[in-house]
Amino acid sequence: MSDGKFISEAELEDSKKALGMDDNKYDYFVLNFLQNKHTKGGDRAISSRISPIADKEVIASKTFWEIAEYAEEATLMAASEKCYHITFDETEYCQLIFSYFKAYHKNKNQGRACFEERYASILAREKESIKNNIDKLEQEQRLLNKDDAQHKDEDKESIQEKLNVNSLLINFYHSYKDFLDNEVINETNAKVQFALSFVDWSTDEIPERWSLNNMYTVKEHQEKNLKVNLYKCLCKSAASV
Repeated sequence: MSDGKFISEAELEDSKKALGMDDNKYDYFVLNFLQNKHTKGGDRAISSRISPIADKEVIASKTFWEIAEYAEEATLMAASEKCYHITFDETEYCQLIFSYFKAYHKNKNQGRACFEERYASILAREKESIKNNIDKLEQEQRLLNKDDAQHKDEDKESIQEKLNVNSLLINFYHSYKDFLDNEVINETNAKVQFALSFVDWSTDEIPERWSLNNMYTVKEHQEKNLKVNLYKCLCKSAASV
């Protein structure tokens, strides 16, 4: 028994081989090692029982490797002995992130409900910072675009390269601002509540060193992943104890 932590059969077998404990009699020791590894979080899991596996997919578990697809009729009673694969759309995924950190902050602060205030303040500062960055870049673009016949050819090439980079940054900042304005909706739904019901708040800990380098990503959605990961860091800041 793994005390509710999700560990795949493949991970168990790989770890047994790596540790030189292929015999089944060592399963208990290997599983305990993997439990401790998962509970510490980092790039392995958002918590001990919820593991994002992609930019829109989550495994919520109370067993080992028997995985069921989430359906609306799923209830907590039915989930007691199952492991669920849950797919979210972009808005639901943001709801999951927001709701997770809100609940985490509440549990770590004995129920004090100040997360929303911290979140609103940090979100406002983030939007103001985006606006300032866009203004600075656009001003720089105007200066670089001024026609100066005295520029050498190599200078013009360097200037054009800078213009291209700035243009990409401006487009991203506008896209990120739209994302924060439209996709981030701080309401939850039954699917999000169901996923969060698997979290063991008594043991859940957010690693101190948790950056964009160990977020879950999908290569085909690099810009979308970046925006979601920046939002995770924003919510983490609001939940900091």
